[in-house]
Amino acid sequence: MKSVLIIYIVFSRGTPLSTEKWEGLQDTEGRVTEVEGVKQLIFRGGVAHSIRQSVWKYLLDYYPWHMTHAELRALTKKRTEEYFSMKLQWRSMTEGQEARFSEYRDRKSLVEKDVNRTDRTHPFFAGDNNPNLVVLQDILMTYVMYNFDLGYVQGMSDILAPLLLLLGNEVDSFWCFVGFMDKICTNFDMDQAGMKHQLLQLQQLLTFASPALAAHLAAKDSGNMYFCFRWLLVWFKREFSHRDIMRLWEVLWTSLPCANFHLLICVAILDAEKDVLISKDYGFTEILKHVNDLSMCLDVDKILSTAEGIYHQVVSAPHLTDQIRIILGLPTLNISTSTHSSEEPTTSKVEANGTVNGGAYTQDMDEVMTNRIDPCGCYAEEVVAKQMKSVLIIYIVFSRGTPLSTEKWEGLQDTEGRVTEVEGVKQLIFRGGVAHSIRQSVWKYLLDYYPWHMTHAELRALTKKRTEEYFSMKLQWRSMTEGQEARFSEYRDRKSLVEKDVNRTDRTHPFFAGDNNPNLVVLQDILMTYVMYNFDLGYVQGMSDILAPLLLLLGNEVDSFWCFVGFMDKICTNFDMDQAGMKHQLLQLQQLLTFASPALAAHLAAKDSGNMYFCFRWLLVWFKREFSHRDIMRLWEVLWTSLPCANFHLLICVAILDAEKDVLISKDYGFTEILKHVNDLSMCLDVDKILSTAEGIYHQVVSAPHLTDQIRIILGLPTLNISTSTHSSEEPTTSKVEANGTVNGGAYTQDMDEDTLEYNGLKIYIVTKTVWALLA
Repeated sequence: MKSVLIIYIVFSRGTPLSTEKWEGLQDTEGRVTEVEGVKQLIFRGGVAHSIRQSVWKYLLDYYPWHMTHAELRALTKKRTEEYFSMKLQWRSMTEGQEARFSEYRDRKSLVEKDVNRTDRTHPFFAGDNNPNLVVLQDILMTYVMYNFDLGYVQGMSDILAPLLLLLGNEVDSFWCFVGFMDKICTNFDMDQAGMKHQLLQLQQLLTFASPALAAHLAAKDSGNMYFCFRWLLVWFKREFSHRDIMRLWEVLWTSLPCANFHLLICVAILDAEKDVLISKDYGFTEILKHVNDLSMCLDVDKILSTAEGIYHQVVSAPHLTDQIRIILGLPTLNISTSTHSSEEPTTSKVEANGTVNGGAYTQDMDEVMTNRIDPCGCYAEEVVAKQMKSVLIIYIVFSRGTPLSTEKWEGLQDTEGRVTEVEGVKQLIFRGGVAHSIRQSVWKYLLDYYPWHMTHAELRALTKKRTEEYFSMKLQWRSMTEGQEARFSEYRDRKSLVEKDVNRTDRTHPFFAGDNNPNLVVLQDILMTYVMYNFDLGYVQGMSDILAPLLLLLGNEVDSFWCFVGFMDKICTNFDMDQAGMKHQLLQLQQLLTFASPALAAHLAAKDSGNMYFCFRWLLVWFKREFSHRDIMRLWEVLWTSLPCANFHLLICVAILDAEKDVLISKDYGFTEILKHVNDLSMCLDVDKILSTAEGIYHQVVSAPHLTDQIRIILGLPTLNISTSTHSSEEPTTSKVEANGTVNGGAYTQDMDEDTLEYNGLKIYIVTKTVWALLA
């Protein structure tokens, strides 16, 4: 297509959330412990039919995720009483009352008419005198009493029918219907303002993602998208079988991966029909007929996969407008946004025209090279653009947020002390760290000492138990005689190592300074007790560096020990005696650096530093010796969230090295100078800047069209079974890197040092440092 590189990425569907997985995501009392994790699984694969009755109640806000089985039983009892009380209100209404209550009478008439034509071909609703139709009508009439302002509007019976079919129970079906209606109630506004607004948003999305089709529809008097009215009104209920609509709805209820994902479902269906609609030059009537004829002929999995792909295409567009960001619920950047003076969808041909920092651009989305990136929640604050030859470069700077505050932390716990939104807490910590005043509490959760779902009472019991366990283990080594030590060489050697390391750990810090410092005794006691706790690992030089900031913050010996245990569980492979864990990380770091900063990687390889061993200290003790205690606390708590990906600490390394790239290369540093320069960075690094840079590099890497499975595996991303460079040895390679392969059948060769990509003879500029390139 002229001078365009088109990259299609197919997002495969996962397996449904299973009974075993669902039960495993609940604690012993029935609370769902990982809400966001559940939603992610449902978005990827839906829900196994055997547990839909249970899971849907949560997705539709009938059951709160944090409630126990006992609390849910009490809630169900309360809701049952409420339901039958409302049902009695209309069932007890006399003819005289109805005669003097025209709105109620009209709504009752509408309900009766719609019920008698709802899904009558389905066995569950078929036949005369079907009791399920009576229940359907009773629920809808009770909803009239529940929400009289909205009442009943044609189409609501379509929404309720699959719920009743699945749940069977009248009360459960009602409250799940209430939850569903709360999500889509604006669809049924009497003035149709909600529907008109969605049709406008759909037109804007289609114009952005498939402008050729949008232009054709506009030319055929269909640019207002009214032919999609039925799709949006009842959320595609009449386009799919009951089986498929259940699968589609439960995915949409997760609200992933963005707001208004149902609009991208529309775009996916229309884009699949684009060639037919355009090639046959369909006019208004033919378009409407063709769209209606798609009913029951659509592949729900294919549409979901396509819609997800379109989402990633749209959000990765370098000229993504605030208009589209608002539709998808993304942070706005206050860059050029096309707006309309009317709420009615426009029918004119759309191009994206505007300025970025004074530079004019015109963009036809049919001729755009897109990269995969998901900036949702990235808090992108600044966009800096400049024209470079034929390339528009957009730099996105990821700003740091404010620390998790006492008020916010307490607000994310229920009255009994359970943390109700674990993933939300982690997101806040990743963005801004933790206020120092609550670190003592929050770190215990981050380091797996305190389970997130426990109440204050349960935590007190746990602390008591862990205290007893700690002092029991401490007594094991404290009670060891000299004779025992003499006959226990491994213990003796480890004790000697601990004593040596403790005496040189952070002795310049006031907390550990001076002779006969009692804090050094506690430091040694904890490390010796850890030897007894994990004797196979024992003690390895560097562990005291890990413990010191924990003891400094927590003060308490027992708390410090168990938090140290949690930290060590995360990084224990760093201390393998054969250094296999460290070698593996150095290899992964070399691979990441080669991908993200190939010029620097090539220079290091040429200077006998391609094995990255000069970063050994960084990785071994997680940068402890590179930052002050204050800054290392901020860095560690961010890393403990495991966001935004696996091995984010490796991207911290890449960020530091990339910042030093110009110095290392321009001064032609060799092996010794590189090692000295890296060591001299200690206490000279800006932790916020490094975190921001590392986050930017993450988004740069995952947005790369040629992202290999090798890199995906390192970052914990789903693999796509695309071309992956591999090494036969675990040792980092030092050879020059080239990426060769095919994209949609088109051969490409990339010289990573020249920052260009050849695609069928077309040279495309590749820009590192969190940059997206858009062909002018």
